Amino acid sequence: MSAVEIEKEIEKLEPDELRKLSAWFADFAAKQAEASAEDAEWHAFALAKFASLYDDEEPEYSLQDIKR
Repeated sequence: MSAVEIEKEIEKLEPDELRKLSAWFADFAAKQAEASAEDAEWHAFALAKFASLYDDEEPEYSLQDIKR
């Protein structure tokens, strides 16, 4: 369904149906934002943990070293 088709269907909604859809969409958007924030927190945590495993004394490994 295209955006134009969706818009036409939304225009057909009664006011109470539109309120329900709007409330549902606001809830959905809030949950997506929460999930995105949680993903960012996990990403930052993973990077910090990974960085904590290596210090400045850790040698640099070449691609050849890794392939062995």
